Amino acid sequence: MNAASKELKKLTKCPLCGKHNTEKTFLGTSIDIRIRGGDWREYKKKNAAALQRDMALHQLQNNDPYGYMRTDSDKADLADKLRAGSKEKPKPTYFV
Repeated sequence: MNAASKELKKLTKCPLCGKHNTEKTFLGTSIDIRIRGGDWREYKKKNAAALQRDMALHQLQNNDPYGYMRTDSDKADLADKLRAGSKEKPKPTYFV
């Protein structure tokens, strides 16, 4: 099945300039294959513990499935444990 020329003309009209020699785009921008660059991967690798900690703290404060059973002191204690547990541990040094 092919679309009629009137339909194609209507679909390919540029909303800014009104011309019909436009490239097909997705949501008004050209599609780019590179969604996340190398910088994001490096940042994620270096800060994986911090990202996990932040996500766990967010879940504790907003979407905690056991929140109705926890007291305020329990939440504070758990948040302190999350913050302390995600600190980077010193790497052992070996002498040969």
